[in-house]
Amino acid sequence: MNILFFLGFMGGVFLGALLIFPSSSGTQGFLESPSALGGQDQKGVSYDAALTGAFSLKGGSSLFIPLILSELELLGVNTRPASEEKSKLLVRLKSTGEEFRSSLGSPFFLKVEERGDGRYALEGFSNERTALAVTPLSYSENEARLEVNLFLAKEEKKPLEETKEIVIGRLESSLQSSPCFSALKESKWWGEDVLLRQYGGEAYGDQKTRQKLEIGSHPDSTICFVTVGDCLLFEEKGWKEAGPDAVVEKKPLAQVTALSPKGLELTLWDDVGFYSETIKLVLQPPPRQPLNLEALPTAIRMRSETEVSCLFGKRRLILKEGDWVLRTAHLFRPLRRKSELEDYLAHRLRGELFIFDKLEKEQGKSILQGHYFDEMRTQMQKVSIPVAERRVPKSKRNHHVR
Repeated sequence: MNILFFLGFMGGVFLGALLIFPSSSGTQGFLESPSALGGQDQKGVSYDAALTGAFSLKGGSSLFIPLILSELELLGVNTRPASEEKSKLLVRLKSTGEEFRSSLGSPFFLKVEERGDGRYALEGFSNERTALAVTPLSYSENEARLEVNLFLAKEEKKPLEETKEIVIGRLESSLQSSPCFSALKESKWWGEDVLLRQYGGEAYGDQKTRQKLEIGSHPDSTICFVTVGDCLLFEEKGWKEAGPDAVVEKKPLAQVTALSPKGLELTLWDDVGFYSETIKLVLQPPPRQPLNLEALPTAIRMRSETEVSCLFGKRRLILKEGDWVLRTAHLFRPLRRKSELEDYLAHRLRGELFIFDKLEKEQGKSILQGHYFDEMRTQMQKVSIPVAERRVPKSKRNHHVR
């Protein structure tokens, strides 16, 4: 038996279209919307499978645009490198919590039902074509532009079709409350390591021009050297540098996406890639005092052509060319063992550093040449200090006897 539906006002008066439900003879209404499928033809779709309830679509989709805007939520867009679902959108219906993953240019369909109070509700996503199609057109960091298409057709009747574009904003992701986000957001950007730039050998070649990030608080912090395009992977013990192959692991991932004098930008993704956050870091300020005289040697005396004795604070040390002396909060200590040097380079040992480069002669006087570095090795100062000549005991002086 045929049931009459009337299509009323929507920005003007539409001519009512008679919609007939299936009869005992099998006659059925159809939905055909090439534009809803990106211009591709589609087979007839049962109307009663698309929109349920005996109601008239007064005003066409003007009733459903507010409904879609209030119900459809954008959870995120997958922009994670090497993800199998890259560029897909993750959307959710607010009332049901049902989620759906959609690609750009590919429509997804919504079921609509009429409630007892005469209002309409989105029943859910449909695996079949319905009268309401939504096609993602584009996206940015915080929103997506969608095309909503309503298409109703009946045998021998003029179809009703309307297309509108809407924009939905991205919800705040759950990443902001996760440990991986807070650790990265509180990290410090120190710039280039000037010590490695000055003295780093082949083993430190990649780190010379990279930016130094400190993640966490000393003594438990992690130091990473990164540049644009480099990735970090979050594991049980925290963030670590990751190679190209690590991006496929199902773990939180961060990538350096921008670098300028104004800041360093990191993009963080969850283990799947639909939830992301952008973190912007500013360069840590340089020390107020670029050269701390208390960290330099005094009372320097020659011992040999390559060796001197000197005072660091109240401690007298004997140094040879190439020695490193670290000043911590409590003492001065020369770093001579390999393990000590490695701990210092990894920032497990921290403090101001003086390096004794060499002894030179200038106008007949001995000069100690060296370099001073602040604690985080962001500043370097060249140092030249006069050296007192070695005293010759009277017993060893040459006496001419006549």
